Amino acid sequence: MYPLTWLWCPQYNYPLSGAVDQSIALPGARDPHMERSITHIFSYGSQLGRILEALEPMVNEFYEYRPDINQEPAHEFDQMLSDIKAIRSLRQATKSEKNFTVSDLAEVMKQWKAESKHSTYLHKLREVRANVARLIDEADRTGT
Repeated sequence: MYPLTWLWCPQYNYPLSGAVDQSIALPGARDPHMERSITHIFSYGSQLGRILEALEPMVNEFYEYRPDINQEPAHEFDQMLSDIKAIRSLRQATKSEKNFTVSDLAEVMKQWKAESKHSTYLHKLREVRANVARLIDEADRTGT
């Protein structure tokens, strides 16, 4: 750019361009200042975690006493909770150490078994097996 051309050069701001800044002034927020105050104390993740902890026993009890209702939403809810717990446990395991070891993975898998339904646990084991097989095949192809 030539010197001093910035004085008269128009500047266009297209959607999704420009500086990225995280603000809580959402169109649906009635009081953005209150939203900021709340999220300084409780992040959205911690708020959601507490809601899910309170909701889990209610969902389980509801579907236990209503076997005539479609059970698919309960299974999806359980799957979501077990995935969130697995992500949290994996994050906790990697947070304390710089390197993630095979024994850490085994511990996470034991937690999956304890916290998940049998079919969900088997699905996760098959997924791990497929990913490990893919890594072995890739290492065999590249010789590393």
